[in-house]
Amino acid sequence: MEFSNWDGSARTVRMGIYGTSGNVGIGTTSPGTLLAVQGAVSMFLQGTVTTNGVCHTGNATDAADSTVGRQLVVCSGAGVDIAEWYPTKSDVAVGDIIAPSSETMEYQAKGNDPVQGTEVSLGTQKISLLKKAERSDTILGIVSTAPFKTFGTDIRAYASSTRPRPVALSGRVPVNVNLEGGEIHIGDRIALSSVAGVGTKATTSGMTVGVALEGFDGTGDGGTGKVMTFVNLGYARLDAAIPDLVSNKETKSDGELATNAWIVDQQSGKVSVSFMGDINMQGNAILDVGKITGYLGKWSIDEGGTLMAVKVITDELIAQKVTVGSATVPSGITLYDEVTKAPYCVKIVSGAVVPQAGACGTSSAVAAIPDLVSSLETKSDLPAGGETSTIATTTTATLDTTATSTPTTSETATSTPPAP
Repeated sequence: MEFSNWDGSARTVRMGIYGTSGNVGIGTTSPGTLLAVQGAVSMFLQGTVTTNGVCHTGNATDAADSTVGRQLVVCSGAGVDIAEWYPTKSDVAVGDIIAPSSETMEYQAKGNDPVQGTEVSLGTQKISLLKKAERSDTILGIVSTAPFKTFGTDIRAYASSTRPRPVALSGRVPVNVNLEGGEIHIGDRIALSSVAGVGTKATTSGMTVGVALEGFDGTGDGGTGKVMTFVNLGYARLDAAIPDLVSNKETKSDGELATNAWIVDQQSGKVSVSFMGDINMQGNAILDVGKITGYLGKWSIDEGGTLMAVKVITDELIAQKVTVGSATVPSGITLYDEVTKAPYCVKIVSGAVVPQAGACGTSSAVAAIPDLVSSLETKSDLPAGGETSTIATTTTATLDTTATSTPTTSETATSTPPAP
């Protein structure tokens, strides 16, 4: 059965039901499926918006046989990574760690109009053929085994002669590894080994391709194999001892494994503790410390040896130079009277040493000789710079009633003072 229209001179078949199968063809007289449409199809998508989608059978090439076509099917979610197509050298295999080579190829690049969503030509472009990475190369990533989604089909379609391979951008992929860096544990970062394209456990700082999601001890594999790896290309700061510190487990007397007290960030190399309490160094030293900062920043010792603290209490202080206060915030020194045991704040006022009763910085610190301070403020014949103020050496009490006169520097003290 066919449906056609007549234009006055010829009949054109528009739709038909054919054969014993009852296949319906629209725009075609030889449908290969239950419904085959030859030409553009428009749809009004007015239902509730969702994140679900549909896919089609066959490969990713949009061109299809006019009689067979493509079937719309539910999209698979079995893939575990998202990848992008790149041209590669002939020896590159799935799971290899790859890097750009000096060899390039030209291809007709395609892209999408960001507004219309339609495909546009980007013209002729060059791109490097990827190779098995070596330690002197710049690592790009891992060749995907079974990606969920791939991008860059213009490379795959144009570069069939250059063995296009999908390179994982995100997700988890198997990576080829060996035991050069030792047994691989879950959580170890994977770096490039001395074998081109093959990874190993990272033991020193450098570029890594990801984090191991399973262990590998080489048993039954001759020391080589594959490890499922979370793709995370980046530079990892590692000390040679850090991996051992992370994986080290002490055995208790009852045979159980003790939990490691140290937590090591293998990306930054920073170490923290996984317990609440003190660390007892058992008399051992901590060497080559750059800087130490106290809790809440109340004290610190920097690389130059400068100690900053809110308060310092010590039995003995030996210094080449001592500075008390500053030009913007003058201060004094608290001294204690040997007789009364009372505190006095000793300050410099207009070049004179002035004691004040009470400790420095307290409201009880008042002038011991207020008339002296007042005279300093009003005295017009204060000593010039560099001279010694007589006021600074005057006291209101006699400290020693038996003191003898002291000869000047040009005299010789040969006589004793007369008896009273």
